[in-house]
Amino acid sequence: MEHPLARFNVLRSHDLDEMRDQLSRIMCRHGLSLAGGAEPLDAIINSRGSRHFVFNFVRYGPPVNVDPGCTRTFTALQIPLRGRALVRNGNRAVVSTPGLMVVTDPHEPLYMELSRNTELVLARIDWAFVQRTMGSLLGMEIPWRISFRLALDVTSKRARGWHRMLMEFMSSVARPEVWFPNSMSLPWLEERLVSDLIYLQGNTYTEILAARPCPVSPRMFREALDLIESVPEEPHTESSIAARFDVSVRALQEAFRQYIDSSISEQLVLARLHRAYLDLRWAYPGEVTVQEIATRWGFADPGFTRLYRAIYHEHPQQTLFR
Repeated sequence: MEHPLARFNVLRSHDLDEMRDQLSRIMCRHGLSLAGGAEPLDAIINSRGSRHFVFNFVRYGPPVNVDPGCTRTFTALQIPLRGRALVRNGNRAVVSTPGLMVVTDPHEPLYMELSRNTELVLARIDWAFVQRTMGSLLGMEIPWRISFRLALDVTSKRARGWHRMLMEFMSSVARPEVWFPNSMSLPWLEERLVSDLIYLQGNTYTEILAARPCPVSPRMFREALDLIESVPEEPHTESSIAARFDVSVRALQEAFRQYIDSSISEQLVLARLHRAYLDLRWAYPGEVTVQEIATRWGFADPGFTRLYRAIYHEHPQQTLFR
C-alpha cells in the first residue's frame, strides 16, 4: 500500500545522520539514536506543506529515540498510523497509538521513544497562527500561554470528524491535480482546522471559550452577511470577517446561529457556490470546463458536484450545456 504523501518523498535512507539532518531541516534540530542493537535504519520521509501546516510521513524501521527538546515556533501533531510511541512533553507522558494522537506544547521539552516499524504522520502547525486564531475567537490579545491537553482520542465521537478533516486536508495537499496553493479556500481550511482543534482539545482557555460572548447587533450581522455575499471571491476567514467589524469570532458565530440558524462558513460556501452557478449558466460550452469554474471558486471534485446537485438539483454539466 502506498504511503501518505508518496509523491513528495524527500528521503529514503539507511543512514542515521542523514535521516536526522533531513528531518531537522523540515521540523527542527533534534537528537536521534537507535534504541539498542545494531538493526539497520530503514527510513522514509515524505513531506508537503501548505501555508501554516507541514505534513510529514515518517518511518524509521528499528526502535528509535527522538529528542527535539522545545520546538518553540510550532506545535507538533503526532499521529501514529502503525505501531506506538512513548511521548514525553514536559512533565506529561502518554503512549500514542493509531487511536490516540498527541498535541504538543512547544514550550515544554519533547522526547519520543518509537517502537519497531512505527509509521506516523507528523503535522507541524505554526504556533503564531495558533495564537492568532485563539485571539480571534476571544476577540482580544491572549493574556497567557496556550497549553493543550497532551493526548487526543481520535476514536471519540467529537474527535472523529476533526481527525477525518485533517487527514483529508493532508490528502488534498498530496494531490497536485486538486491542490491549489493560492486557492481562496486555503485560509479558511487552515483556520477551521485550528479553531476546531481549540474547541475540541482541552486547553488553558477552554472555560473562557465556553462562556457566552457579547451579542452582535442585527445591523452588524446584516453587514457581515452582505460582505460575504457581495465579495465571496475574497479569501475570507471567520477571523478576517470578525476583525472587519471589531468583534470576536465567537460573537459573530453566535449571531449567525441566532438570526439565520446557519454559520459563517455555510454562508460563505453558499455564496461561492452561487457564483459558480452563475458562471456555469452564462458560460459557452467548449470555452470553459466545470473543473475550471469549480477551481475558480475554491472547490474541488467530487465534493463540488455533490454539493452543487444538493442545492441546484442538477449536475453542473447540465447547467453548463443548457
